[in-house]
Amino acid sequence: MTQSAARGWFVATFLLALSALASSAPRADAAPKKVLFVTFDGGYNSDGFNAKSELETYVTSLYGQGQVDYLVLSSNGQVAAALAANTYEQIWTYDLSTGADDYPLDYAAIASWYSAAPLKEVICDGRFLSSFWAGRYSTEGRLLVQNYFYNLDARGGGIVLGTDHNEYANLGMNILADTLGIGPFTGNFGGNFPLDAGHPLTTDPNTLTSLSNDSTTGQAPFGLQPGGRTLRTLGYHSGNTLTPGISTTIDGGVLGITVAITGATTALCDGTRTFTASITSGAEFGPFTYQWRVNDVLAGSGPTFAFDASSAAPGTYAIKVIAQGAGQRADDDLVTITVGGAACGCGFDAEVLCDDGGAIFAIGLEGPQSGRYALCRVVPAGYGNPAASATEFRCEDADNNGVVDLVTADQLAAQFGAGFCGMP
Repeated sequence: MTQSAARGWFVATFLLALSALASSAPRADAAPKKVLFVTFDGGYNSDGFNAKSELETYVTSLYGQGQVDYLVLSSNGQVAAALAANTYEQIWTYDLSTGADDYPLDYAAIASWYSAAPLKEVICDGRFLSSFWAGRYSTEGRLLVQNYFYNLDARGGGIVLGTDHNEYANLGMNILADTLGIGPFTGNFGGNFPLDAGHPLTTDPNTLTSLSNDSTTGQAPFGLQPGGRTLRTLGYHSGNTLTPGISTTIDGGVLGITVAITGATTALCDGTRTFTASITSGAEFGPFTYQWRVNDVLAGSGPTFAFDASSAAPGTYAIKVIAQGAGQRADDDLVTITVGGAACGCGFDAEVLCDDGGAIFAIGLEGPQSGRYALCRVVPAGYGNPAASATEFRCEDADNNGVVDLVTADQLAAQFGAGFCGMP
């Protein structure tokens, strides 16, 4: 090889190495990966690895290679570093460790990921190991991870909390759950484990009617959680629906209760709008309690709720009801309603300009029925003022008794900018 050829080979090799290094480094604009699978280092790590492998095979069949990262958590900050370097749609946690599991940085990082938009679905499995040990990872376990991933993927992402009875959950998983606003895994159970046959987690993409439950399993949190989420029973120990082993925020199924809000959701200009919580009860029983929240702030109780628009600023409001039975099983529903806006005229919580003999002055309004001028409506060009050539607006009094003043679109635009109150 000549000196010139050797130099060329070296440069080409160097550039190729730089390219490979750059492609392996995480990029801020890289597409999100599907799953981060975290095993708390301790007992039964191999069963967690088998669960991850089944999950990775399924995800690869759908989305190609490189979509699942696997991490054995053994020192504080490992998960935090992974979440800082990559974006994930799902996090799966597997805790079969009886150690201290002192990972505050990682719990905080997962909580930050969980609380960020979009809203994450949750699956709590207190008998996760039972589906993967004794060789079941390639049969029952395979079907289970496919159903978990498929349903979380269809809903934009979420988190799986997989553990066992309280000895394993207490020092790791329960600390993480508390950080997420979710109650603890408790107890030590066994026996048969029937499933809610009507829930999407037991029907999509695989049909599941029961699961194994022989690894001294735990009870999953269920019902209304400290953070305001609702966990629904999916599977339960020994036929007792009040001792669930799997629960989820994903709606559906026939166990427990289903609540639905009825009431018009069209734009509300003033006054009140009453909403009613209608309950369909499955295995749950009364008496039922109700919690109404507006934009996640507690606003009322009881089966009905009157939303008062007269004291609300214009905007969109999320109205949510959480219903819970005597057996702690709960459900929630949410509707949105718009207050004010184009459908209500431009006098709602705005300053309206009116023409007073050629002088423009501002009139502050607190609501459609509380100011001197309540409405500002579009008037055809020239109406009431033959000299006007542009679209005019009229300001009317609170009782809508007639025209009080006129103002042109140009005058409004000069003060408020184009588009004020639906103006051309």
